[in-house]
Amino acid sequence: MRCLTIPGADALENHVHRELIARSPYIMGMVARAEETLRQYDIHLDLRSFFTKPNEASHQWFVRLAVATIPVQYALYQLYQKEHGTPDIVLSCSLGDISRNVCIGVASFELALLGMHQFAQSLALVNDCAAVRFKSSSALTATDRSEIQSYGLYVGIAQTPHQLLIGGQKRDLMKWIKDKEHTPGARINLLYPYPLHTPLMQATADVMVQFLENASTKPPSTRTFSTLNLKWLETPEDFKTEVVPNILSTVHWSQSVQLLSAEFPGIEFINLGPSETLTIFSKKSLPENRASFMDFFGKLSEANFFNCSELYV
Repeated sequence: MRCLTIPGADALENHVHRELIARSPYIMGMVARAEETLRQYDIHLDLRSFFTKPNEASHQWFVRLAVATIPVQYALYQLYQKEHGTPDIVLSCSLGDISRNVCIGVASFELALLGMHQFAQSLALVNDCAAVRFKSSSALTATDRSEIQSYGLYVGIAQTPHQLLIGGQKRDLMKWIKDKEHTPGARINLLYPYPLHTPLMQATADVMVQFLENASTKPPSTRTFSTLNLKWLETPEDFKTEVVPNILSTVHWSQSVQLLSAEFPGIEFINLGPSETLTIFSKKSLPENRASFMDFFGKLSEANFFNCSELYV
């Protein structure tokens, strides 16, 4: 049993990965197609230069990051299908859900690009908030989560049994960080100026409700498990109704991996990439030898795919 995993906002954060992608005529051709699609709606994003420039701490940089994940991951999915066929299961995390929907035929390339652009632009409506990564040397319990919530904070993504993405108002986060900074075995890192997957994203959710009113979806081409409500998504309506709650609610990555490995012993988790983050999270969420793992983007790199100008074009 093969489960293809699709990462979210961190997929293109690594500049080394972006430089590799910039060497692939096939993937960059898909990026150019995305630019042209958006131009038809008078949306002008220079996505191609995004792959050769270093990270920037700006809202517009994050907009380009979010939108660029779709053509990159869609192209990688096509390459995966050429090599391995259709996966048995698809499991995605956070903004990876949008790329997932294109890959499995639920949403059109055009709809996904427009929706992601609308979503990313609307993040500017969320003010004075942030998301941090919290790592603990011991497994985090319900008591730990209750303590986090007592500060007015929210768990955005349950990444591993020892690691959470936590979102909140900056003042609440600063108070919590000050109280936790001397806790043995605790590490806290600021990640985004957006409290992803928390009720504080309501302004963004409202924008997406309006966008989705006339959105058209189709049945998926492969089985899809939801990291939001921990169940299989089966109908086009399942995918459409998942979008807004996913903006406001916790993503249960660690538990999803555990449930699938229990249902399908010996399952192989294949991370589409480019980021290796989901493989790291999955390994830390499962006992040793419970599943096998592969990074598809890494395999392409090892095969010198990015120096080849004709392969798959």
